[in-house]
Amino acid sequence: MRVAQHPLPLQLPQQFTHDGWVNHEGVTAACARLALWAVAGGMVWLRSTTVAGKSHLLHALAIEQTDRALLTVHADLDADSQQQSGGWLIQLDGHHWWLVDVAAGGLNHASQLALFHLIERAKQQAHPLVIAWRCDDAAISCPELRSRLRSFSQVEMSPPQDDTALLMVMQAELACMQWQLNAAVQRYLLRHTPRRLDLLLCTVHQLQLQSIARKMRPSLLNVRALLQADIAAGDSPS
Repeated sequence: MRVAQHPLPLQLPQQFTHDGWVNHEGVTAACARLALWAVAGGMVWLRSTTVAGKSHLLHALAIEQTDRALLTVHADLDADSQQQSGGWLIQLDGHHWWLVDVAAGGLNHASQLALFHLIERAKQQAHPLVIAWRCDDAAISCPELRSRLRSFSQVEMSPPQDDTALLMVMQAELACMQWQLNAAVQRYLLRHTPRRLDLLLCTVHQLQLQSIARKMRPSLLNVRALLQADIAAGDSPS
């Protein structure tokens, strides 16, 4: 009798490298601007209105060029602005080129003020700086931070629109997740989920969780049943 092998419950870190990066029309301008930044320096703000690969691009650049320091910023509700900016500067110490990946959405006022102080230090010490942050202008309540960011060279990134690029991004995400879906399942997801990158990736991650929880192989038949069950229950995985 053949015994099914279940996945091990290991939380492996995702590796966002250039091997998993997908070039498409929505990121061409950002890649070109970062290539210029890597030579000439300056201040760059990578923006987007939805999931577009900003974090992936910064992580890949930091892995490829080890003289670039990568800082990941999240709001800290328990620390004041000086504590946060001081801790960030410690992480960046010893590096001239700074990459800052800010969690999507609004930061609390203390974190926004800390980010302002970080930008000021970069300007004073002539550190080339890239900030990747998906945030509406209205959510930036700190006027000093809003003013500094407006002086940056701003580049808008957008997710892929055509099926070929969407499929390539899905395959790159599956590789990062270390999860396999056969080609028929991938094509089915493209046809039966909205053609939006954030919804497509959300569907993939939820399918993985459901297939593991139910000890179900992600075959086309099983994936179709999961999606149809969610839709019937009014809780689409997308």
